[in-house]
Amino acid sequence: MNAKNSLAKRRANRSCSIGRNGFTLIEVLMAVAIFSIGVLGAASMQTSAVSTTTRLRKATMGVACASDVMERLFSLDFSHPYLSAGTHAPGDGEDEDGDGEDDMPVIPEYNSVFESITWRVDNQDLDVSTAGIDAKVITVTVLWGGGSRNITLTSARTFKA
Repeated sequence: MNAKNSLAKRRANRSCSIGRNGFTLIEVLMAVAIFSIGVLGAASMQTSAVSTTTRLRKATMGVACASDVMERLFSLDFSHPYLSAGTHAPGDGEDEDGDGEDDMPVIPEYNSVFESITWRVDNQDLDVSTAGIDAKVITVTVLWGGGSRNITLTSARTFKA
C-alpha cells in the first residue's frame, strides 16, 4: 500500500508541476486566436477611419470652394456677365475689368479635386413697397466622386434699382 500511495503522490505532484511550469499548447493557441481577433478588429477600424477622413476632407474643401466662389461673385458689379441669369462656370472667359484675364479664373487647388464647379443666377424683382429692390439668387454647386457627392450653397444679393 505504501508503494501505491507513493506512486499516487508522485503522479499528483507531476501533474501539478506541469501546470506550474508553463502553458499548454491549447492555452497558447487560444490566446493567439483571441489576440488576432482583436488586432483584426482594430485594423478594420483604422481603414474605415482613413476613408471617412478622406471623404470629410473633400466635403470641407467643397464648402470652402463654394464659399470662395460665392464671395468672388459678391465682389463683382451687379451687372457683370457672370451675374446674368443662367448657369456659369469658372474660366468662361468673361473679362469685364479689361485686364486681359478671366474675372473668375479656374482655381487650380480646387479644379484638381472637383469635377465641376458651377453657379446658377436667377433674377428676382422683389419690388418691396415699390422700392424697386432687385435681387439675384445665386446657387453655387461643387461636384466630385463621379457626381455622387456635392455641396450646394445658395445666397441672394440685393440691389436697389
